[in-house]
Formats: sequence, structure tokens, C-alpha cells
Amino acid sequence: MEKFQFTYQPTTIGHSNVDKDDLVNHPKHYTSHPSGIECIDVTQHYNFCIGNAIKYLWRNGLKKDSEVTEKTSQIQDLKKALWYIQREISNLENNIYE
Repeated sequence: MEKFQFTYQPTTIGHSNVDKDDLVNHPKHYTSHPSGIECIDVTQHYNFCIGNAIKYLWRNGLKKDSEVTEKTSQIQDLKKALWYIQREISNLENNIYE
């Protein structure tokens, strides 16, 4: 049985050797921010729910899906972000972190 090898390499902000077309390690919808910062470089500093909300806001309008329109994709990403925000609010209200 083969072991899975995780090959993610952190982004190298400002360096040209980062392959922005790598769909596994650097998907375009997470590396297209005008600042040059990759989404994971920001979200890794937050808890799961907040990080995911940021992720869906970050990629809003950037992920192309041939099965849905761009507007539908944007709405889905915003709803997903809202779902994670609502979940985080619920966690805080129910003292999940104490």
C-alpha cells in the first residue's frame, strides 16, 4: 500500500518560481489576489470557521465552473462564507471554546 505524500510548499511571495497554474498546491482562484498573497498564507492564522469564511470570500468570483454561471458561483461562495460565519457565532454563543 502506498503512503500519501503531502507535497505542499508554502508560497514564495514576490518570487517568480511559484507555479500559479498548479491546481493542487496553488490553485489560481487562491493565488489571483492583486497583492500577490496566497489565501492560505492568511487563513492559516485563523480557526477553522473563520479561515473558511475568508477562503470563500477570497475566491468569490474567481473560481470558474463550467456547470454554473459566474453569478451563481459568486452567490454560492458568499452563502458558504456566511454559513461558516454563522457557525462561528453559534460556537461562541455556546461557549465551544471554553
